[in-house]
Amino acid sequence: MPEIVGVSQRVQVGIEVTPGVVTPANKRLAALSIGPPSPKGDVKMHRALGYLYDTVATTGRQWTEAALAGTATYNELVYPLSSLVRTAAITTPTGATLARQWVFTPSPTGNDPVSTLTVEYGDDNRARSFGFGFVNALDLNLSRETVEIGGSMMGQKMASGITMTPTPTQLDLIPVQGDDVDVFMDALPANIGTTKLLRVFETKLAIGDRADVLWPLNSALPSFAARVEKAPKVELTGRIMADAVGDALNDSLNDNSTRYVRIKAIGPLIEGTIFHSLQLDFAGKLSAVPDLGINGEVLSYSFAFAAVADATLGYPFRLTLVNKLSAL
Repeated sequence: MPEIVGVSQRVQVGIEVTPGVVTPANKRLAALSIGPPSPKGDVKMHRALGYLYDTVATTGRQWTEAALAGTATYNELVYPLSSLVRTAAITTPTGATLARQWVFTPSPTGNDPVSTLTVEYGDDNRARSFGFGFVNALDLNLSRETVEIGGSMMGQKMASGITMTPTPTQLDLIPVQGDDVDVFMDALPANIGTTKLLRVFETKLAIGDRADVLWPLNSALPSFAARVEKAPKVELTGRIMADAVGDALNDSLNDNSTRYVRIKAIGPLIEGTIFHSLQLDFAGKLSAVPDLGINGEVLSYSFAFAAVADATLGYPFRLTLVNKLSAL
C-alpha cells in the first residue's frame, strides 16, 4: 500500500453547470493552492442519566473548508474572483484577436451570480473531492517584493476515494509582479487613475464574509442546500509615507470624503498594444484613524478604507483582468 505523501498532492477544479452537481475538474492550478480541504461538521455527545460517560454521538451539518494561498497570476485569478465577486463580463478589447477582458463588478444593492467549483485534491494513489465550492474570503496582497493571494472557500460534504480527472489543462503561469504595480488616488470619481502615489509601500484588498449557506430539514440533502449572499466586509489597507500626501490623507478623515483608488498592474504583451493587466477601482472612506509609525526606517501611515456604494461610479469596487482566456 503506497504512502500518501504531502508533496505529491495536487489541486484540480471544474466549473459546475448546476451548483452542487459535481463536474470533471479539468483545470489544474499551479500557482494558487486550495487546501488541504478539511471536513467539518457538528458532532454532539450525549450522556444518559445514570452513566458516567457519554453514550451517544450524533451528527448534523457536514461541509468542507479549504484555505487559499499562492501567487497571483493574470490567468488563475479569474477562478477565485468568479466564485467570490461575481461572474465576469468577458469581452474582446478593441483591436484584439487573442486578448480578452474580464470585468468583475459587484452590485451595491442586489445579489450577484457566482460560479461554483468542483474541487479535486490528491494524487494517483488517493484523492478526495467536494462540490458546490465557493470562495467566501479573498486577500490580494501587493508589495514590491511579491503579489500574493490568501483566503478561504467552502463546499459541500467531502467525498473520498475518488479518481482524479485525467489530463487536466494547466493555465499559462503569468505572475503579477511587484514591479508591475502602480497606485493612484483621487478625490473625484471622474479623475480616478490620474494622481499616482509615489510612496505606497504595500496595500491589500480584503473581501470577507461574502456569503452563508442554508441548512433546511431535508434528508435528501447530504450537505447545505444553497449559498446566500450577505453584506460583505471589503477593505483596502496599506502603508504610505508620512509626507504631505500622507498627511493630507490623514486630514481627510474629518470631512467624510470618499477617495477613489486605482491599483493597476501591467504585465507581458499579448498583442499589438494590449498587455496582460490587473486593475482595481475602489471607492472608499477611511474606516479608522491612520496609525503613524516607523516601518523599515520610514515614517509612515497605515490606512484602512472601507468600500462604499458610490452613486457616480455605480459600484463599490471593480476588478478588471486582461489575459488570453475566453472562458473558465
